[in-house]
Amino acid sequence: NVLLSGGNADNEIMVWDTETGERTRTLSGHEGGTFCIKPSYYGTLYASVGHDKLLKLYDLRNPEPLSKIDLSEYGEPDFIAINSESSETNVMSAAVSHECGTVSLWDLNMQRIITEVKAHDEPAKGVSFSFDNKYICSAGFDKKIQIMNSELEIIKTLEHDD
Repeated sequence: NVLLSGGNADNEIMVWDTETGERTRTLSGHEGGTFCIKPSYYGTLYASVGHDKLLKLYDLRNPEPLSKIDLSEYGEPDFIAINSESSETNVMSAAVSHECGTVSLWDLNMQRIITEVKAHDEPAKGVSFSFDNKYICSAGFDKKIQIMNSELEIIKTLEHDD
């Protein structure tokens, strides 16, 4: 079945079965609201960021998070991308875009930062892994899209006017 997730200001993350329309899970979310939720490729693990400046990792079989990573050093997180169970490295990682313009990369298995880069001069508002997990792209209010390798080295900058 296909699952759909969403967060709210009531500190909950809800998961629905899209075929039946029924809510299948309610997870403890983020204090003050959840900003972004991303499932792993297989849909069993979810990562989220929220107003409480935490990155949380969930297993759908348990309403409480498996782990919490404090992101407060970087200010408010906006968006999260998850690199699902990589076959090459067996490391599950998450990229997070932050209000300060930083993009941070986290090892979710070890609950530690891998690296970070000041990718934008204004808030970084989006981040995504390429399909093969070799590249990470971020978008910011500075009208730039940064294309980075897996070490967050910027390899190309695209600019836009809107």
